[in-house]
Amino acid sequence: MSRTSRQAIQGARSRPGLKASEPTLQATLISTLERDESLVVLASKLATHSLPAPDNRLAEVAREVALRFPARFYGLGELLADLVPTATRLAVEGKHPLVLMGSADLARSYASLAALCAQHLGIMFLLVNGPMAGQTWRSLASNDLALLRTLPQLQIGAPSSLDELTSQLTEARQEEDNPVVIYYSPPETVTKSAVHQLSRPLGIGKAAMLHEGKSLVLLSCGPTTSTALALATRLQELGHQPAVVDVRWVRPLDEALLAAVAHYFPRLVTLEEGGLEGGFGAALLEMLERRELYETRLKRLSLERRPNLPKLTASVVSFLDTAVTVGGKKVLNFEF
Repeated sequence: MSRTSRQAIQGARSRPGLKASEPTLQATLISTLERDESLVVLASKLATHSLPAPDNRLAEVAREVALRFPARFYGLGELLADLVPTATRLAVEGKHPLVLMGSADLARSYASLAALCAQHLGIMFLLVNGPMAGQTWRSLASNDLALLRTLPQLQIGAPSSLDELTSQLTEARQEEDNPVVIYYSPPETVTKSAVHQLSRPLGIGKAAMLHEGKSLVLLSCGPTTSTALALATRLQELGHQPAVVDVRWVRPLDEALLAAVAHYFPRLVTLEEGGLEGGFGAALLEMLERRELYETRLKRLSLERRPNLPKLTASVVSFLDTAVTVGGKKVLNFEF
């Protein structure tokens, strides 16, 4: 066991353990590891060292996992320098690595991640963003998504809740040929209805219809799902009939469902956690162009500056009340 791993375990023993029944990230990981004994956890330096910030819950998660499963826990070096050789060795031994890392690791460790993606190994990453990862601010989440989308062969999930995280970890475990990253940004508010789906998605690349409608569709991703549901309720009070779709996977997109949605609904609205450049709305635009769905109008809304519900509602209503035509036909609306 590495020195980093021993440090993590020693830190864990100084705190009381958590019960697996508690609705926490620790409990979710422990439950996943208990169900699948072939899984081993590789943790970044950020996840195995306590930082000065009091909100570094990611380190708490790593310590709890290291305490429960010391023989299945490996600490990685600075900039994930040991990621490729360690993950490759474990995969060859028939184990299935799950890499626990913070959002801050992404840019610093890009080269190591790119090298691993080139290996075509079925390795899972759990990338935690926001205060839980020792940050007192949320990073520009879609910038993280944009960076992840540049990594070849990498499949990208974004769960809206811990229940969804459990589902996506199970789905990712079935992928043997490509790495999968689960990008978890804990929602600031939890809406129970966010986990109720009209149709149960099956596997990687499947979106979920959460609410039926007619006039437009709100597309959420990760922590914006609760906001999308609240916005849908407000729009209903104003006489509109919005549907809500949780994209769930940024790569691959559920093109079958999303193309059907684009054919049926004249307007689509994405709700994105951070900046818009390169986020899941950009991936959706690329899909619409690739499928030549030029009559569908798309508006992308960023929640980066935490706009309140009335402001979001006004933006969507304004979008519904306007029409852009070229030659008598509706065209894509590249609004930011």
